[in-house]
Amino acid sequence: MKLIKPINHVEARILKDKDFLAAIKIGRPRKSHEEGTVGAHIVLILGYIEKNYRESKYYEDLRILALLHDIGKIVGLEKRPDLLQPDMPKKKLVGLINDSRRFAKKYQTRIPENLTKYPVTKSHAFHSREFAKRFIKSKRLLDLIKYHDLAYDMLLEYQNTGRYDKRTFINIFSKLDIRLYLIFQKCDNCTRKNEISKWLKEQLRLHSII
Repeated sequence: MKLIKPINHVEARILKDKDFLAAIKIGRPRKSHEEGTVGAHIVLILGYIEKNYRESKYYEDLRILALLHDIGKIVGLEKRPDLLQPDMPKKKLVGLINDSRRFAKKYQTRIPENLTKYPVTKSHAFHSREFAKRFIKSKRLLDLIKYHDLAYDMLLEYQNTGRYDKRTFINIFSKLDIRLYLIFQKCDNCTRKNEISKWLKEQLRLHSII
């Protein structure tokens, strides 16, 4: 991907990877991501990281999370017309659907039963984690990729029902690198009002996690 200059050999490997290059084509401008494709979203986050966290000890970790966190969105394209350009040529559409199916088969994963009710996490985050395993070994970072949208899912659950799964919340968030998680939340949502981080911090304090 020419718009991104790698800063180390891990990034260089990711940016040349065939599955990565297929996945970053996914997406179109929509309310949650006005920038459109996964690739455009990555570029946007990396720009925010460069501007705000260039001197942070988390700088390289944040870049890796930016590159890898949404790659699993390529899975299930035939059921996600909102991620496809409406005027896309049929040949290109068929090619992306085939890429989607190959990716899903290659990076199969089991979603724990207590998380199957969370649509955003279920739809792509676990697949992103499986893909990321090819490039990083850090369980700390792999867990952040796996759960990067769980706060959003739980906030939606809370807004819709007035409650959320507190046992799962405590069990997962108490084991994450929560400082890095919170910083990446700001980066991932840098173009919109970030009510996720505000709600998450309130719940983390409520449960004495921070």
